[in-house]
This record gives sequence, C-alpha cells and structure tokens, in this order.
Amino acid sequence: MLRLILGAACLLFLACPKSPEENEPTVSDFSLEDFNPNSSTYRQLIGPSSYKGEVSAFYFGDQG
Repeated sequence: MLRLILGAACLLFLACPKSPEENEPTVSDFSLEDFNPNSSTYRQLIGPSSYKGEVSAFYFGDQG
C-alpha cells in the first residue's frame, strides 16, 4: 500500500510543471502592416508580440 501511495505521489510530482514559462504556448512571431483605416494601429507593423500576455486571434483576409 505504501508503494502505491509513493508511486502516485512521484507521478503527481513529475507531472507538475517546473515553472509558469513551461505552460506558455510557443507562437511564431511575424509582423504585418495594418491596412485598416478604422484601426487604432493603422499603418503600423503588428503581430503576436504586439499583444503578448493578451488573448488574441489573427485573421488574414483579402483587402480587395
């Protein structure tokens, strides 16, 4: 019984992340010019690093 408890404790310990950085997903960084004249970032280069720490989504559409 003691072996079972120790084994479960070891598995639980090993499954826990070592630091919060290990939980961050990796995202390719890129920059594109914002061509939307109604946007607050109009004519600026923006990308994932512009919104680090925030929830964001990226849509690539035809501007024509």
